Amino acid sequence: MELEPLRPESAPPVVMPDYVATMRIDGGEPSVFHVEFFVRYRKGIPGTMARYGGSLALQYRRPVQSVALLLGSEGCPDELPAFGAHSIGETSITHAFHTVRLWELDPEPVLSEGGPGLLPWALLTRLGREDAWRVGAQVAATGEERLIARFLMLGSLRYDRSELEQMLGGIRVGLGEAILEGYSLRAREAAERDEARAEARGKAEGKAEEARSILRRALARFFPGLELSREIDEIRDPDVLESLLLDHAIRATDRDAVMRAITLAATAQEIEPSLGV
Repeated sequence: MELEPLRPESAPPVVMPDYVATMRIDGGEPSVFHVEFFVRYRKGIPGTMARYGGSLALQYRRPVQSVALLLGSEGCPDELPAFGAHSIGETSITHAFHTVRLWELDPEPVLSEGGPGLLPWALLTRLGREDAWRVGAQVAATGEERLIARFLMLGSLRYDRSELEQMLGGIRVGLGEAILEGYSLRAREAAERDEARAEARGKAEGKAEEARSILRRALARFFPGLELSREIDEIRDPDVLESLLLDHAIRATDRDAVMRAITLAATAQEIEPSLGV
């Protein structure tokens, strides 16, 4: 066993939520109101909400009310979890949160009470195409390039760019403003894709580690000493590890043949079936 001293402070890694505010209801005790925006649903959202909610609760020492705001319906299940868990080893933070499907919301409050700045968000609510054209005309009438750029950015989740420009009466937003407004959405999409890929890699690595552990136990029983082979750590594919287990560690009789199969697997070469059986 090796011990390496760490710095004693216990501050968690910094996270940057999308929106955080102090909230008081009817003059009651303050709490933290927290919102995260997601372009589309993915399985990692509950864990993300738990990580952010837990960090905010520790930072402000207040209850945290969290909302996951879904912008698009792609991949969204009928039933959504009400709790998330962020786990590291045997330590876990659980946190309750609400999920809002923006496309299910009535657009009327946004159109009548939200003000010009919120008009582009109406495109993602339960807004019909004809009403979307009217919103486009209202946005175009403001003459504000940032607002027009936001209309194009959010509207791109539902409509083609050419139709959105027609809704605006043919107005083309300045390149600088379009980049400024569009960057956050593109960056968010890329970040969500990266996180989904990382989540998939984590699951594959977990499966491989489990298969590696079973293989080592079988080797320790039938071919003592081979379970210590460093080559086993180089095998990342759980299917290959399972093949080694079933076709070699359990069925084989030739120790050298089993070691040869492990070496081949570690160097990504094809394994001959049932060596030494």
